[in-house]
Amino acid sequence: MISFFRLMLPIVVFQRGPQDMPYSATLLALAMVTAALLNVLTGYLQGAVTVAQLGQLALSFGLFTTMVAALLAARGHLSRLIQTLTALFGASAVLYLVLIFLVALTAMQVPMTVVRTLAYSLLIWSVAIDGFILSSALNAGRLIGFLIALLLFYLQSSLVLLIAGTG
Repeated sequence: MISFFRLMLPIVVFQRGPQDMPYSATLLALAMVTAALLNVLTGYLQGAVTVAQLGQLALSFGLFTTMVAALLAARGHLSRLIQTLTALFGASAVLYLVLIFLVALTAMQVPMTVVRTLAYSLLIWSVAIDGFILSSALNAGRLIGFLIALLLFYLQSSLVLLIAGTG
């Protein structure tokens, strides 16, 4: 697992892009499962995880994967899908580890304003990383990649709420 996070860390700090990921469906599966498990662990640490929330997670991953595939296909870069998704889900896994740390801060009596500020900063960082990855995968400028990532975040969140409700 440590080698997985070592592979993903340069992406999270904007040193490498999706083109630097091995083309491996197995690594993609590992990235998706790791991100999902850390997401569930984060939810568990904040309270109970319901079946509805697990369904929302699966729906969210499916929608995100579909939207990224559609974008890559529209730009004629569908062959980059495995590496792009590996980078996106791998980066998410790393950020979920940071989020678990933020959840732990609440148990250590750190003021909620500090934790919220850090959580919002993490969200912005997450969108920036996704934008960095997407700009490389789509051969688009960084600003375009960031705007696409922001749009994907909004669409993914809105569609999950519309389809699955609040759980």
